[in-house]
Amino acid sequence: MKISKFKTQLFALAISMVSMVAGAQQQAYVSPAGTKFLLYTPPGYSSSTSDFPLLLSLHSKGETADDLEELTSKNPEQMPSRLIYLNRWPADLPFIVLTPQLRPEEGIPDPIWGPQWPAELIDEVVRYVTTNFKVDMQRIYVTGISRGGIGTWTYASAYPEKVAAIIPMCGRSDLTK
Repeated sequence: MKISKFKTQLFALAISMVSMVAGAQQQAYVSPAGTKFLLYTPPGYSSSTSDFPLLLSLHSKGETADDLEELTSKNPEQMPSRLIYLNRWPADLPFIVLTPQLRPEEGIPDPIWGPQWPAELIDEVVRYVTTNFKVDMQRIYVTGISRGGIGTWTYASAYPEKVAAIIPMCGRSDLTK
């Protein structure tokens, strides 16, 4: 029996799609307050009884939108959500990676910098994830670039008891608070 080239290609495409879905570990969610976010769970998460460290990754101005593709396929920066999307995130890193998305109307306006990350918005998503996923509450790490770096400072100063460490990149801070 001879199989056509088209059927062979179609079969290969179907197998690769099943493989991608089966291996997909970064999923889209919406918090109770309506904030969209991506959540990555590391290999072995579902079968483990242990809690995992949480890496909260805040995006920059360019990804402020109502479209999670801005955090993955359209994102030029090499932040965790983009690296996970490209399958370049090291599988041996045991982190749950949380990437919320700031919508333009959610941010507090700043005449120079535009909408910023409100600490309360970030914390609402963090509370949702820590309540519904196996998170080690002593190992919550926050990072962000540019606007996300500012959000890193903002969140850590508002909720210092929740944060184990921060890595703000290119984000200014208001040290008067």
